[in-house]
Amino acid sequence: MNQRERTPEFAYMLVAEAIKSRIESGEWRPHRPLPAERRLAQELGYALGTVRHGTRVLRDLGLLYTVPAKGTFVAPEAPALLRRGVGADLLGGSFGAGRPLRTVGSE
Repeated sequence: MNQRERTPEFAYMLVAEAIKSRIESGEWRPHRPLPAERRLAQELGYALGTVRHGTRVLRDLGLLYTVPAKGTFVAPEAPALLRRGVGADLLGGSFGAGRPLRTVGSE
């Protein structure tokens, strides 16, 4: 059983978690580039758009930064942010927490 079958989360969150784990482990260090998005998509087994969404989440958290025409890099403050628990709840379902679900016709 692979990770997708075990986890009912959104695919982009699984991508973000995979990248975050590599940063936490020290495999990917500050100011070092991530693999190209296409290569990362192939490696992780997700669509390019899904990888882009996952990296966007990590950029929004301050763990990554992108330099146009150069690539996406691990932010210098990423290790400290991870030690403080930033992004710890990626797979915990906190995205959108506190917002009620709306059903069709409930407005």
